[in-house]
Amino acid sequence: MSILSSTFSEFPHLIRNRGFVRIWLSQVFGQTATNLLHFALVLRTFELTGSSFFVGVLVAVVSLPPILFGALGGVMADRYDRRTILSVINGSRVAVSLALLPFLDLSGVILVAVFLLTMLSEFFTPTEGASIPALVPPDHLTGANALFAFTLYGSFLVGYTAAGPLLHFGGPLITLVAVACLYAAAAVSTIGLPHLRDHLMAPDGVLKRSVHSIRVQLMEGLQFIRAHHLLPTLILEVSLLFGIERGVIALIPAVALGYLGFTTFTVSLYFILPLALGTVMGALITNRLKRTARPLTLVHAGMWLEACALLLVVPASMWLTRLVPAAPAMAVRVACTIAAALCAGLGNVMVVVSTQTLIQRETDDEKRGRVFGGLLTMMNLVGLPFILLLSHLGGSVPLTTLFTVLGLFLAAVAAVSATTVTVHWKRHPHPPDARL
Repeated sequence: MSILSSTFSEFPHLIRNRGFVRIWLSQVFGQTATNLLHFALVLRTFELTGSSFFVGVLVAVVSLPPILFGALGGVMADRYDRRTILSVINGSRVAVSLALLPFLDLSGVILVAVFLLTMLSEFFTPTEGASIPALVPPDHLTGANALFAFTLYGSFLVGYTAAGPLLHFGGPLITLVAVACLYAAAAVSTIGLPHLRDHLMAPDGVLKRSVHSIRVQLMEGLQFIRAHHLLPTLILEVSLLFGIERGVIALIPAVALGYLGFTTFTVSLYFILPLALGTVMGALITNRLKRTARPLTLVHAGMWLEACALLLVVPASMWLTRLVPAAPAMAVRVACTIAAALCAGLGNVMVVVSTQTLIQRETDDEKRGRVFGGLLTMMNLVGLPFILLLSHLGGSVPLTTLFTVLGLFLAAVAAVSATTVTVHWKRHPHPPDARL
């Protein structure tokens, strides 16, 4: 059953559930605001500084809160009324957005605001996920989660596509006001939720024991990952992919506005829109292929697609322009950019969804959260040096060379991993029903 059919078959029941509708609308408004703001600030920072390195610092700042506050966010979700957490965080997002209004010409203040907003998200996301089972009956959880996943990609499509035109025609002030209004709508949605506090524990000594428990559980999760026959390799290669993706995001303004000659409007039209469409296609295709393909095979296929995207966006456009001089250069660049964005979106979702599926199958319920936490922490730890390195190299190494090396490196990592896994399967065959 595809994501669409799974969602629509239960949609009438979900839409009559006022509590679920409120938290779903909060996701729609909040995620759209976050995606809109992130890409608008990336473009704005490049306009202010003209530096890919500083844009890389901005992207790197987004990676810090998951490392610093991810575990604490989960603790807080189990400590207080979840409706209160969701409402307070949405209200805080409005306050941070409005506080940024007088400082839109100061790149340093933009960095601080991005850090604060990302930190708030680390408390919001686990609380939101933990609240859904309290609002939806067990037999409707699949449809609810499918709808959340589908609107997550939809909010990416709307937010990233609208950022360029809104910044171009309305300016940074109007863009930030729009973001604040979306966060305010999310806050109104969560305020109307019922109390979500059935999970609360006795307050005596809870904080001290919980902090100790988190430390112990994290160590147990790391030991489980290290002892597993496939998880360390999977987490490492996904972390490398994530690092390259984050580094390339930092180079997008220099590539799109400089090398390709796009404007803030056309970069959303030719790159962000196809990228978002690729993610939606990836969600549907991956969900269909899961019945016939191993998750690890889909992970490697997704990595190869992302390698193709890196080779298409800059190297292919340059070589095609030279090989076919009669073709309009801008038309070639647009075609290569759209193809690269579709490949990147499709490949990214194939990797993410397949990785989650594999971890869910390979871990028991007691350790699953810690394995996901280890994955997220490793992704951001590996991502930081890639962001800073690629941002620095983007100003000194030709973009054609840089993207060619990255594309070939990613393809090689996928090939080596696929070969290693194939050898492992031959030496240690799994039962017919094993879906690795």
